Amino acid sequence: MGIWWCLLVGQATATDSLEVNLMWMYRNQPWDLQTPIVVRDYTVQFERILVYVGSLQSAPSNVDTAYYLLGTSEDWTKLHFKSPLQVHAGDRVEVHWGVDSLTQVSGAMHGDLDPQHGMYWAWQSGYIAVKMEGRYTDATGKSKAFTFHLGGYRTPGCFAASSYVVNEDHTITLLWDVDALLAQYDFRAKDHLMLPGNEATQMFLDIIPHSD
Repeated sequence: MGIWWCLLVGQATATDSLEVNLMWMYRNQPWDLQTPIVVRDYTVQFERILVYVGSLQSAPSNVDTAYYLLGTSEDWTKLHFKSPLQVHAGDRVEVHWGVDSLTQVSGAMHGDLDPQHGMYWAWQSGYIAVKMEGRYTDATGKSKAFTFHLGGYRTPGCFAASSYVVNEDHTITLLWDVDALLAQYDFRAKDHLMLPGNEATQMFLDIIPHSD
């Protein structure tokens, strides 16, 4: 009895580093950028979606302060990462989207925060939270590029939080619903936004995934 009790307690309290996965969803199914999406009477072809996530926390004293660049583009693909954050199955982990204001001005410009990744505001100090680029084609066959660089470079608006419950295999999956984005924003009405400010901040807050 004593041996079995120890084994059960050990399993129940086992910790491991957290694995974080990002998954695009469209019509409740996994989706990738190579698949065009028909929206009403026009077609959207994404070429790049990149987003910063990080500052993971499961308790005030259990924090991974790093930021990770997730997404897909012609020169960057990362849809999962292993965090040093030690968690139990069932823990709730807070995830930050974008880069917090302290990190924005800290000079930590290495790794995924290296400006060479194209996620640094060219005319402001700080990081773009979300970058979405591609083309849309209207009913006449006319094709036009769209470019959205979202978020701010200071509080409020440079980052937002959501939380997720850790699975039995010590993973969390961040599900990004592309349907919600395309239902709320018509790229034909506005196809570019490249300055940090109220509009870029609001669109960022509108489209990021919410807690599970």
